[in-house]
Amino acid sequence: MTKASSAGDIIRELKVGSFASLRKIEHGGTLQARRLSTGAVQLYWRYTYNGKTDRVVVGTYDPTAPPKSLAAGTKGFSLAAAAEACRRMATIQAQEGPDGGYREHLGFVHK
Repeated sequence: MTKASSAGDIIRELKVGSFASLRKIEHGGTLQARRLSTGAVQLYWRYTYNGKTDRVVVGTYDPTAPPKSLAAGTKGFSLAAAAEACRRMATIQAQEGPDGGYREHLGFVHK
């Protein structure tokens, strides 16, 4: 049996344009990463609302950020900070779900 890949391994192996799930988020959803054509890695919160999947941009992954930092730095997010941002969004989604969910909370119409 092989050892499960770490989030860092998954990011390093990520191909341009591909999404990869990094970890589940408390209250719902998943932290995902996508490698852009520039080589940068964009982080997303992926969740389902009313049977439809949505992704919300969290920000750019900063591999040099302190790994346990829960706040974004000037160059982007550590994985812990991105997971914390996703957790906050998931909490809003859970609270606002009956009233339209996260996108409605932001003033967007969820399609």
